[in-house]
Amino acid sequence: MDIKSAWEKGAVKWQISALDSKECYSYLYKKYSEPHRAYHNLHHINDLLKLFERDELQLKQARLVEMAIWFHDVIYDPKSKKNELKSAQSFEKYAIKWGIENEETRLIFEYILATQTHHNLSYGSDLDWFLDADLAILGADQDRYQRYCQEIRKEYKIYPDFLYKPGRKKVLIHMLAKDRIYQTESFYKDLEAKARMNLAWELRRY
Repeated sequence: MDIKSAWEKGAVKWQISALDSKECYSYLYKKYSEPHRAYHNLHHINDLLKLFERDELQLKQARLVEMAIWFHDVIYDPKSKKNELKSAQSFEKYAIKWGIENEETRLIFEYILATQTHHNLSYGSDLDWFLDADLAILGADQDRYQRYCQEIRKEYKIYPDFLYKPGRKKVLIHMLAKDRIYQTESFYKDLEAKARMNLAWELRRY
């Protein structure tokens, strides 16, 4: 399924009109196609949607997770510390327009916010899955992980090495210090060991 068809299929679950669906997809496509995005783009969304399609039946409120996937990086400025908040607010504007229930809107809003810290503050197993899926790239094969490192560096090209490297090193050390990178058993079993190998490999470069 192509990514546009995936959006249209998901929009039907919310009874979003064809006109509103088309307008929102155009917005999402435009945002995720911005030239400064080397990793946080439509390929990233597509990767998450593939994982979602694989595991959808395991989720309690799958359509909430699916909507969070679409909006979680819609606002992305490497210089900003408010990307997740602005992405959540962007979703909220559409949720109001579409008439999504307040509780569902609140949960999706919180799911998107949680991608800033990748900490689940008691929002259940669906959020655990979403945060693990967002970090699945860390457990990719080495070639893909190396490309990911290059993509992230491109997104932060406005920063010289003497600023970028200490910041990236801090992130890597933080991830490796966690008892678990992945909270769900399936992601932990499949990706934890590989993710730690990849992170340790990158850390040695700094």
